[in-house]
Amino acid sequence: MDMAIWLLLGSALGWGGFALLGLSAGWGMVISVVIGAAGSIVGGGVLGPMIGAATAHPGDFDPFLLFMALTGAAGFLIVGNMIHNRFAV
Repeated sequence: MDMAIWLLLGSALGWGGFALLGLSAGWGMVISVVIGAAGSIVGGGVLGPMIGAATAHPGDFDPFLLFMALTGAAGFLIVGNMIHNRFAV
């Protein structure tokens, strides 16, 4: 269940970064949503358990992992935007 929430919020963050903030306008909304979702999976599924404590039961909701998923999505979007701006013609 956590992974579905991470994907949804990471995708929403990618869409919000594209539509509301105008970030990553060079590559489009779909790529922004995919980058946000990928960042949320890496943040919540890989970095979160490495940094914080794991939950007692694998299916339990953990606010720290949700925070890490959103941080990962935002980080992926920022780095992707920086790379795109660096190599844009």
